[in-house]
Amino acid sequence: MATPLEDVGKQVWRGALLLADYILFQRDLFQGRTVLELGAGTGLASIIAATVAQTVYCT
Repeated sequence: MATPLEDVGKQVWRGALLLADYILFQRDLFQGRTVLELGAGTGLASIIAATVAQTVYCT
């Protein structure tokens, strides 16, 4: 199933879910760090990272 280009940033991609899950279960790796998420889409992983990291940049 294809996603129209105009809808690409309006959905939560599987990769974002996997990254958010990884951040939640590996909190110690992100504690007090700076995180940069490129091509964040809905920003889910950045929102999760912001609960642990010191600084988060989401683009």
